[in-house]
Amino acid sequence: MAARYDANQADIPSTAFLGPRSQYDKAGTVYTAGLRVFPLDALLLRASIATGVSPPNPEQMSEGRTTLPAYQLTDPARGGQLVALNNTVVLLQRGSTALRPERAQTIALGVVYNPDEGPGPRVSLDYTRTRKRGEISNVGAAFVVANEALYPGRIVRAALTPGDIAAGYSAGAITQIDATYMNIGRTNVDALDLHLDEVFRLRRDDTLRLFAAVTWTPRLTRQVAPDRPVVDYVATNDGPLEWRGAGGAVWESGDLSLRLDAQYYGSYVAVEASSLSTRSVANLSSRRVPAQVYLDAEAALRLRLARWRPDVRDVEIRFGIQNVLDHDPPVAPSDFGYSLYGDPRGRRFELSATARF
Repeated sequence: MAARYDANQADIPSTAFLGPRSQYDKAGTVYTAGLRVFPLDALLLRASIATGVSPPNPEQMSEGRTTLPAYQLTDPARGGQLVALNNTVVLLQRGSTALRPERAQTIALGVVYNPDEGPGPRVSLDYTRTRKRGEISNVGAAFVVANEALYPGRIVRAALTPGDIAAGYSAGAITQIDATYMNIGRTNVDALDLHLDEVFRLRRDDTLRLFAAVTWTPRLTRQVAPDRPVVDYVATNDGPLEWRGAGGAVWESGDLSLRLDAQYYGSYVAVEASSLSTRSVANLSSRRVPAQVYLDAEAALRLRLARWRPDVRDVEIRFGIQNVLDHDPPVAPSDFGYSLYGDPRGRRFELSATARF
């Protein structure tokens, strides 16, 4: 178990973001607790819970103030009348010193077979769940005006005039809109990781190691405000892949080793997650980037020179081939260009020598 107390302070001058001087002082306590149990010699169960805080950055602490003589927003409390139709409105935007640090909690559960790497494969399966609350969101002035009842104090109004009463209005004209950032967003992440590893003794000095890892991310959702839609970022251009994996083999014989690695990247759609609600099924299929697989190979040889050169213990020579099959990264059918999971350089060669003295 562990605990930590964080005190975050900031003094931002008015010249930093062309706003008034801002001073921030917030504190929080985070903790971590973990447990490991061996119900059998070859079986390990583990669980942990951890919390964290992330304070706002300087820009999110610094307020901006603008006077708008005319603003193209409608006021639902005044029958859809334009805001600032007959008066000046002060708009508060950007950051605020009232923001709280964002808070997150992660719960992890796992099981490991053969934890001490005895005879047979070592297999581990881990589930991770992260919940982030009080995420800092920039919702804009239109959102604040449309949801005045949800966020009291964000809209300042003038007193009702006889003309307002005669027109049937129940609220005075808006004089100030506080559209600074708010702690109203949330993020949920779930992931499952599988790892396999086994070492085979072929001969006295020969070993063969096989390994593989797979990550499944079924959910990464964000909601910037309680009444905004929940956006799923999985398998989008600005979110994580649903499936990704790696595997390979390493053969070692004395001072010589050969290694082969493979990386797998699942398919995704080359569209920003924020536009999920506007995408049609046909649009999705036309913008899907196929899954990708890349192979790398490496050979390493250690030359022991101490017998001939007392000042040099050994020299290690490595030769590698990246992207052995020379696969080009697929081009995303949109404005994003080629997939960044690949490398446009194609097959390439690397040679290095390292001397130890």
